[in-house]
Amino acid sequence: MVISDLNELIDGEEIVDLQITGTIGDSPVLENMPQYEGVLSRLIQTTFSGDSWVFDTYYFCYYYDLNNANGSNHFQIVEDLVDQELPVLFDGYYETIYGDETHILIVLKEY
Repeated sequence: MVISDLNELIDGEEIVDLQITGTIGDSPVLENMPQYEGVLSRLIQTTFSGDSWVFDTYYFCYYYDLNNANGSNHFQIVEDLVDQELPVLFDGYYETIYGDETHILIVLKEY
């Protein structure tokens, strides 16, 4: 959903700074397991777990092929966009996208 929303918002061949924060939370299957509070919660990494895992944005861009999503977008991963006052470009059920011509901040929402 995030990649689809980004494709609708971004056109161009320029390099855009990208940061992803927030979390999508753990899978409901994991959360409902009685053993989850013990060992499983420490063994299983939450994908897109906010600032606690350094590879979240990298994983998002390259595993899901975001850099080639529409053939022309190229993103540079940065870590300092949260403090900037970027306007809201899109507010969806799963994420809020802030940005301007050269910066994109995606804040994931946990449900």
